[in-house]
Amino acid sequence: MLQIHKPTSGPAFAMVGWAGIIYGFSGLSARGVAIGVTHADTLNNPLIAQVQQNQFAAKLLSSGLPIGLAARVVLQQATSAKHAEQLLLAVQHTFGWNVLLADAAGDIRALELTSGVDDDQAKPIGYGPEAKDARGQPLSSVGPDDLLTSVHFRALQEDMDMAVLVFALPPQRHWTSYYYSSLRTFSALGDAIKATYGQWTSAKAREVLNTPALVDPHDSMQAAVLEPASRRLWIAAGAVPAASAGFVEIVLPKWEGP
Repeated sequence: MLQIHKPTSGPAFAMVGWAGIIYGFSGLSARGVAIGVTHADTLNNPLIAQVQQNQFAAKLLSSGLPIGLAARVVLQQATSAKHAEQLLLAVQHTFGWNVLLADAAGDIRALELTSGVDDDQAKPIGYGPEAKDARGQPLSSVGPDDLLTSVHFRALQEDMDMAVLVFALPPQRHWTSYYYSSLRTFSALGDAIKATYGQWTSAKAREVLNTPALVDPHDSMQAAVLEPASRRLWIAAGAVPAASAGFVEIVLPKWEGP
């Protein structure tokens, strides 16, 4: 589902989401700020915090700002990828998310978000292509001008490691059913980027989204390619994989404001 928002003040923006919800998981503003979100399973969330604090009296109610509403704030207010990062790091999130941000000037940022319920456990973080892992290798990029993500954390690998009563709460990699398929997809995408580094266009991105190794054949809700500098987005849906349905191009009006 495509939503086009035209607020009385601020830039128009588009969000791509699922039918039945009031927000999307990727979007682009007429200012040229783009956001894409994937989930990232983590036990660092408000439900676990309630069990930790109240044990058997926990009500198991989530708290925080849903990611789609946080994305709307970004598209309404952010003037750059860095500004968008600051907005997202300033709020409490409901669960775990991976986010990619880009702007018309070419800046790109990645965020790994948890609920941050314990400052000692996986505080949300943002970084750019220059980020390195403990071995000095690129954390989430192939080269100096790209960022990639999947549904596992790269920087927050120790997102949770504690016990509540007799229950162990291990890091993401020890329990989520998505972890190894996410690693495989991340690696395949990195190989695709490396093979034609510096030659990517929006058309190339749409082509890659049809690559079998990068698509879950059982659960493909939508595909989107965002081009902040030209304020264009291409969306595909209604088939599995979504990209096989063909892309529809949308162009947002130029924003003349600040």
